[in-house]
Amino acid sequence: MTTVAPIDKEELRKRIVAELNIGHLTDDEQEKVINKVSEVLMKRATLEVMRRIPEDQLDELDKLTEAEDGAGIQKLVAKYVPNVEEVVTQAAKDGLAEHKRLVTELVAKQ
Repeated sequence: MTTVAPIDKEELRKRIVAELNIGHLTDDEQEKVINKVSEVLMKRATLEVMRRIPEDQLDELDKLTEAEDGAGIQKLVAKYVPNVEEVVTQAAKDGLAEHKRLVTELVAKQ
């Protein structure tokens, strides 16, 4: 299984602030935006991973999730989504791009 280097959370935060162009907001406002966007991006990434798992394996995934069997979940996901890190990263990038597009459209309408 591939290991992923730890994420520098402060560097990630700075990148998100820059990507979303929210540097003018207060730290508290930035945190609220980042938390909400992060929640949406996580859901998007999860759905993209689940979409790649065969339908007949979703019940097994549910059972593993209910049992909080992290190792079992990782094994099942790795079997059907061997490039899971790439899938999650792309889903997050796509979600962030969509968010930026929507914000740009809203600003243009004002």
